[in-house]
Amino acid sequence: METETKSPSIFALTRTRDRAEKHLSKYLTLADELDFTQMIWAANALKRNGGNGSVFFNRPTKEQLEFSQKPGVFEPWTLESLYNRFLSVDDETRTKRKKIICNEVRTALMLEDLQKQIENAEDGIVLARSPILHELHRIAQRQFHWQRGYLNIGQIYRSATIYTFEAAQTAFAAKHGLTIADLCSVGFAAFAATQRHPAFHIDQLPYSQLGVARESAVLALQLISMGIGDARKLAKAPKWKADHAAYTWSVLRESPIIFFNKGSAYVAPIPELIMYRISEGLYLDLVRLGDKGLIDAMGRAFEAYCKDIMQTLLPDLKIEGEFTYNRGQNKSPDLFVKLGDKIMVAVECKAKKMPLGAKYADPKRIVEQPGIDELSFGVVQLWRYFSYMRRHQGSDLDDSVVGMLLLLDPWTDLSDLVRGEILTKARAKALSDEAEIIAADMRPIVISSVQDLEYVLMKCTGASFLNAVQNAARAGFLGWHLASAHDKLPEVPSIEKEYPFLARVAEHAPWWSPPEARLSRAI
Repeated sequence: METETKSPSIFALTRTRDRAEKHLSKYLTLADELDFTQMIWAANALKRNGGNGSVFFNRPTKEQLEFSQKPGVFEPWTLESLYNRFLSVDDETRTKRKKIICNEVRTALMLEDLQKQIENAEDGIVLARSPILHELHRIAQRQFHWQRGYLNIGQIYRSATIYTFEAAQTAFAAKHGLTIADLCSVGFAAFAATQRHPAFHIDQLPYSQLGVARESAVLALQLISMGIGDARKLAKAPKWKADHAAYTWSVLRESPIIFFNKGSAYVAPIPELIMYRISEGLYLDLVRLGDKGLIDAMGRAFEAYCKDIMQTLLPDLKIEGEFTYNRGQNKSPDLFVKLGDKIMVAVECKAKKMPLGAKYADPKRIVEQPGIDELSFGVVQLWRYFSYMRRHQGSDLDDSVVGMLLLLDPWTDLSDLVRGEILTKARAKALSDEAEIIAADMRPIVISSVQDLEYVLMKCTGASFLNAVQNAARAGFLGWHLASAHDKLPEVPSIEKEYPFLARVAEHAPWWSPPEARLSRAI
């Protein structure tokens, strides 16, 4: 007779979590700051390429090297959470007690296991109150970007084209005293320097070979690094209160490099976050300049990028840009995908990024974010256009036309709740403020991130792209990634496309030219 396995009670899970927290906090207060930071680097290095972690770890065994490669071991998202926990613990007794040995693999495994015990217990506590589908969104926001990777030519080019337009470069240089290109050059050199060794000094970076003056290199490091003392203060005053140990605010997102002894040693605990900082992280640099004109220009740059990549990778379709209609009173959607003279897809682009606190929040709190209103307005803009075309010149619209909300950030990854809230707010606004929009105008809306779009464009034909969009608009596929809708087509084309903008990368990101040469010089 089979017995039913009961899930642990909330009381048992809370006890497990509290016990693990107590042990982990005790061990973290016994860790030397520099040694622990280098230990995180070494654990990450073992996961990525095995042998490099041996530079810090004391003769790891073959079994330890093999174990570190297993799924769930030394994953970067867990190491990032563990390091932020280390920064936030009370360290009043740090110098008065015996230290733990950080250069042993078993120490790193033991500390990571305690972190995972805490996270797993809190998973159980949360899932006892909320549907598992609500948690999938947070898991996606925490892990998917790591799985895509940051040493990614597509992301580097996209970020360079969207965030480094001329006005942005001028404003950035005026505020910080160096160019965005210099910041990225020094950041990339630091990333390269931390591939084989955990620590470096500023004068070990080949900034002069990259055309960067030492003064600019110093300023660049100031923007992407932080002293260990300041990092601790920041970690103890996070920008939001996390409701789960896995979804805490991260000091490393703003300052991926930590320095010790007034700059005698710089360490990037997870070097890939340097690449994040000098690509996607440039978004915050623009926002912090406080100029609405720059934000609007960034939105236009995003639209131009989306049009460019769609035109290039969908040569058998027409991609047209926005225009005014209704005697100049309204702007059309940003992009149109046409087959012949018929509009098959109308696209509204939104460059609003999701605050990290919102990404990691309970999904029920995400829908309260002000950015949701901006995204829902994008849907209304599409329906308004469909309404006008129906009433005036509907022959341009194909009978099967759908709308697409194309996002710079993956707001809706694995979240029917967030997607549903965007559409619900859009319907409410359309019904209350747009008298001429009727039910027939509220055509299906596919919500896709630009990363998902890029993935599909690299392997689709024009016909399979349109079929995938139609798939994604159907009831059975609502909330699916566009890539998944494409993969479910009856006949999926087998196409391998070369990245189309490789020859342009150095123009927009002059610090990248070519990557192999830059890495070899900087290491």
